[in-house]
Amino acid sequence: PQGRKGMSVVLIDRQTLTRHCLSRSFQEGLPDLRVVAVANLADVLDASQSVRGMDLMVFNIGDTSVRDAEVLGQITWLRQHMPRVPLVLLLDRDDMDDIVEAMAQGVRGLITTSMELSEIGAAIQYVAAGGTFVPADILIRFAQDRQNGSKCDPGEDSKESFESLTPREREVLALLREG
Repeated sequence: PQGRKGMSVVLIDRQTLTRHCLSRSFQEGLPDLRVVAVANLADVLDASQSVRGMDLMVFNIGDTSVRDAEVLGQITWLRQHMPRVPLVLLLDRDDMDDIVEAMAQGVRGLITTSMELSEIGAAIQYVAAGGTFVPADILIRFAQDRQNGSKCDPGEDSKESFESLTPREREVLALLREG
C-alpha cells in the first residue's frame, strides 16, 4: 500500500510533555502529516470533527501493557467510536504477548520508541493505506523464540513448527502476512 501526502493524524497521549514533544517531532520530521495532539479519548471525538478526513490515530501507551485493563478499555472505546480509522499503538515495550493482544483488539500498527522517525513515518503511511505494521525486529525475535522454544529438531519440516503455534498466534501471523 502507498500512503498519501497530507494525512491527518490524531496523536493521543495523556502526558503533556511527551504529547507536545511527539507532536513537534512528527510535524518537523514528517512534514506531510497534519498532527492534532489530544490528551484523552473525549478529545478524540472533538478532533475527528475538526479534522476533516482523519486518516489515522496514534495512541501512546508508553510502558503500560496492552493487556492492562485501562488500556484495553481505551482501545475498545477507540475501535467502537472510530471503527473506520486505523489505530496505531506507540509502545516503549516490545512484549510479544502485548503485540498479539493488540492485533486481536483490532490495532493495525505497532511502533516503538526505539524506532527512527523516518521508520515511524513509513509505518504510519503504510497503515493509513490499508496495511498492518509490526517492526521486523520484533517479528524476527518472535520467530526465533518460537523456533528455540519448540520441541522440533532443526531438520524437521517447518509445517510442524507452524502447527506448534496456538490458534490465535496462527491467526495473527496470517493477518500480518496479508498486510
